[in-house]
Amino acid sequence: MAKKIVKKKVKRARRNTKLLFLNMITILLMASSTAYLVYILNSLQMIPQLWLILGAIILVALFLLNCILALLKIPSILQYIRCLVILAISVVMFYGTYTVQSVDRELEQVMKLPSEYHEYVSIITLRENAIYSSTDLKNKRVGYQSTIDTEHMDLALEYLEDQTTIQKTKYRDYNTAVADLMAHKVDAIIVSESYRPLIQESYSNFDQVTAKIDAYEIQREVTDIAKSIDVTKNSFTVFISGIDTLGKATLNSQSDVNMLVTVNPLSQTISMMTIPRDSYLPNACLAYENDKLTNTGAFGIDCTVRTIENAFGVDINYYAKVSFSSIIDAVNALGGLEVNVPYSFCERKANRVDIIYVYEGKQVLNGEQALALARNRKNASGGDVGRGKNQQMLVNAAIRQFASSDILKVTEDLLEVVNSTVQTNMTKKEIYAFINSFASDLGNWTINNYSAGGEIGWGECASMPGVELSIVNLKDEEMKAIKYMIKSSLTDSDLSEFSFTVNDVTVEEVKVEGETQGASGQSFCWITEEYKKKQETSSEENVE
Repeated sequence: MAKKIVKKKVKRARRNTKLLFLNMITILLMASSTAYLVYILNSLQMIPQLWLILGAIILVALFLLNCILALLKIPSILQYIRCLVILAISVVMFYGTYTVQSVDRELEQVMKLPSEYHEYVSIITLRENAIYSSTDLKNKRVGYQSTIDTEHMDLALEYLEDQTTIQKTKYRDYNTAVADLMAHKVDAIIVSESYRPLIQESYSNFDQVTAKIDAYEIQREVTDIAKSIDVTKNSFTVFISGIDTLGKATLNSQSDVNMLVTVNPLSQTISMMTIPRDSYLPNACLAYENDKLTNTGAFGIDCTVRTIENAFGVDINYYAKVSFSSIIDAVNALGGLEVNVPYSFCERKANRVDIIYVYEGKQVLNGEQALALARNRKNASGGDVGRGKNQQMLVNAAIRQFASSDILKVTEDLLEVVNSTVQTNMTKKEIYAFINSFASDLGNWTINNYSAGGEIGWGECASMPGVELSIVNLKDEEMKAIKYMIKSSLTDSDLSEFSFTVNDVTVEEVKVEGETQGASGQSFCWITEEYKKKQETSSEENVE
C-alpha cells in the first residue's frame, strides 16, 4: 500500500515537473514573441501608433492571463490545452513578425530608385537587303537623325565605326530616315528603341519589313526629381505612367497611361485625373514645341513630368512608372478584378502576337484581360478619353479588391511583383507614413474621378517632325477643369465627385486567322465558325 502511494506521488511530481517546464516555455515564448512583434512594428512605423498601442495592450493582457492560469490549480488536461493555445499564438506572432520583415525588405527594394536607366539603340535594315551584321555594312550608307536624341546617336555611331567603315547620311528626323530606308536610298538606319512606337504610327508594317542586325545598350544616370513633403500633413501629387513595354520599368518608352493622383490627407480626399495619351501639349524636352503627351515618355519619365507640370501648373511630388508586366502580375496577385464595360472588342495581348476577344457580361478579369481593357481605345466611347475612364475603373476595382483581401499576404505578393516592374521615387518612409495616415481613418476617405476630354484631330509633332499624327486637342474648359480639380484637391475646398457609368465585361480568347494589321473592333480578329456557334448557343440559352 505504501509503495502505491509512493508511486502516485512520484507520478504526480513528474507531471508537475512537466507542467512547470511547459509553463516556463510558454511564458518565455509568449513574452519573446510579443516583445519581438511590438518592437519590429514600432521600429518600422508600418501601422498607426494607436493600433500598435491597442495591440500591445491586448498581447500583454494575454501574457498576464497566461501567467495567472499557470499558477492556478486546474486539471492537468486544461493546463496542457492552455499550453498548446499559447504555443499556437506564439508561432502565429513569430510568423507575423517574419512576414512583416519580408514585406519591409521587399518594399526597400521597390523604393530603391535605380541609379541609371537603360536605352537600347539598334541598327535597322530591310529584310530583303540580306545584311546580317554590322560588319556587312562596310562602305554602305547608314542613316541617322541629328536633331533628336543626338547623344544616343553619337554613341551608336562611335560603336559602329569601331567595327567597320560606313558612309554616314544625316537626317533631320526619323520619318525621313525611314522613308529613305524603304526607298533603298540608305542601307541601314540607327534607331533608339524608345522611338520605335513613334515610327510605327507612320509605318505600321515597320517591324514586318525590317530586321535588327545589331544593338547597343547605353546606360545613363537617373535624375531624382522628387519634391519630398510630409505626406501626413500636406497635400501631394503622384504621377502614374504606364509604359508600353514588358519587363522592367527602367526603360524609356511611350507613356500610354497618364494619371495624376492628388492626395489631401487633411480633407481625406484622393482625386484621380486621367489625361489622354494623345493630348497635344508643349514637349518640355523639345523646346516646348507641341507634341503628343505619350511621346514624351521616349525622353524619360522626368520629361513627361515636366511637360505635365508646365501644361497644368501643378507640382508633381512623386511618380510611379509601371510596365505592362506589372499590371498583369499585380492583377493576378490580387486574384483578379471584377469590372463592367459597355462594349465588345478584340485587343492584342501584351506579347503583341496573340489576341483576346472581350464582350459584354460581368466577370472577374485576370491580368492579361485587365490589361486588354486598359489598352483598348479603338472601341471606347470617345477613344482615348474612354480608355482613360476604363483605366480609372480598373484602379477603383483594384482598391476594392485589395481592401477586401488578406492584406499582409496580398501586400507581400504585390511587392514581389512590383520589385522588378515598377519604378518610383517615393521613399519607404513616405509610403509607411501615408499608410499610417490612411489606415487611421479608413471610413472617411473620398475618391474622386475625372477624365479629361478633347477634340480628336491631326497635328505635326515635335518628336516626329514632317508628319501629321492623330492628336487630342484639350478644350479650354477641360484644361480649366483639370486645374480646378488639382487646386481643389490641394486645398480644403469642397469638391463634388465626378462620376461616369460603365457596364460589365467578359473576356474570352479566340482563334485568329488571317492578317489583323491595322484593324480594330470585332473585325480585329476573324472569329471561327465554332466560336460563333458557341456564342449563338449561349445567347439562345440566355433568352430562354
